[in-house]
Amino acid sequence: MRDRVIIETRADDFSRVLDAGTVSTNVFLRRIHNYAIGMNWLPWPILAKKQWPPVRYAEKRSITWDEHLQIIDRESNKQKAMFYDLAWHLGTPQSDLANLCAEDIDWGDCVIAFSRAKTGTPSLIRFGNQVALVLKKLPKQGFLFPQLQAVEEKRRADYFRKRAKRSVSPA
Repeated sequence: MRDRVIIETRADDFSRVLDAGTVSTNVFLRRIHNYAIGMNWLPWPILAKKQWPPVRYAEKRSITWDEHLQIIDRESNKQKAMFYDLAWHLGTPQSDLANLCAEDIDWGDCVIAFSRAKTGTPSLIRFGNQVALVLKKLPKQGFLFPQLQAVEEKRRADYFRKRAKRSVSPA
């Protein structure tokens, strides 16, 4: 389809690509199509709005408590295991958790205070005994997870995604 002149593109060309593609194919082909119409590169739509297949995203869900425990048990890197454990208990985004410092912890009031990386808004999270046990095993100064803090955000997400995928499949 790339080698075709835009005006020569037909509905069956789009259908073939859409059938072979994924959700992203549908979304981006739609965008390109609408852009070409908006720029008057096409005198009429190649596919009418009602002919486009619906965008169907895959089901998304959180991990369960049992899956969380499997992830922690199977993780050989202790720092990552503690990172995943705190992510579960605190419910904080992994980027914010990776950037937490020992100085962000108020042991007297059992509160972790930091600014959200995405929004810059302040965040205060109370913690209990389970979280305190994990926090006491981490550095007393600087980043709590120095190795993970240096890792790019999408790499950390990939690590977790692989662990989560492994926890839902048999060991």
